[in-house]
Amino acid sequence: MARKEGIVTILEGYRYENGIIKGPKFDPKLREEPIVVFKGVYDEKFLNELRKTVVSFKYNYSDYTKGEDGLTFNYRREDKLHDRKRRARFNIGYHFYFWNKETPQMVKDVYYAMVRFGNMVSGREENDRLKLVDEKIGTMSYYYYPAGGFLSNHHFSDDIGGYDEIFDEIVIQFSKYGRDFKEGGVYVAKRHKLSDEYSPNDHSDLQFIEPLLDPGDVFATTIKDCYHRVTPIDPKKDYFNPLFGRFIASMYYVPTVDLKKLSKSAY
Repeated sequence: MARKEGIVTILEGYRYENGIIKGPKFDPKLREEPIVVFKGVYDEKFLNELRKTVVSFKYNYSDYTKGEDGLTFNYRREDKLHDRKRRARFNIGYHFYFWNKETPQMVKDVYYAMVRFGNMVSGREENDRLKLVDEKIGTMSYYYYPAGGFLSNHHFSDDIGGYDEIFDEIVIQFSKYGRDFKEGGVYVAKRHKLSDEYSPNDHSDLQFIEPLLDPGDVFATTIKDCYHRVTPIDPKKDYFNPLFGRFIASMYYVPTVDLKKLSKSAY
């Protein structure tokens, strides 16, 4: 049974088991909602292990430099925090390319589960967007938000012209507001109309949704309909530990031709 908290629709009964997210039949009418939260999909202990696996995999900054041919390797870590003076503007991203044999199995399993789940809630065939022959392919990145780090203004898809993608970003929540971090986090708002110009004031009041989220929750947003922003995490503190504080995973879609250009093993 769905319930509403502001613009957020909340659903129960979905669980990740043996590499699959199982649950009741999804109501197609909910595809008209800008954001849907699926409660308790992942076990928190499992997510803690996944987090350790992600942040420890090829952790060195040099592991994602480009080769002589200008192509990146199958994994890269984005980290602009070496200069602490700039920390308020950046987070850390851990990006995987999933045809890489070195990618940890649990990371692969979550990837496939999330893409298939995204297909289900969006009304596509179960195994769509998993192969390099598909027009678009699901990709997954993990993000750590250190204390004081990363202010993101309202953002949404920049592919607005004729854009009709549904639930094009699906996020796994790893952390708990009030326990793992005390201040900052994600805000959402419903866009009033679609336009080719960035209109920061053309939306409903921003709604702070971190109190609604628990570790293991998954939320799906339709970016063209949902403004979202992230305010700095614990801006008055100074901790930096990827195993502590706000951490998420984000599954989204990119044109397959663009991803092929990035990876050596796509050829």
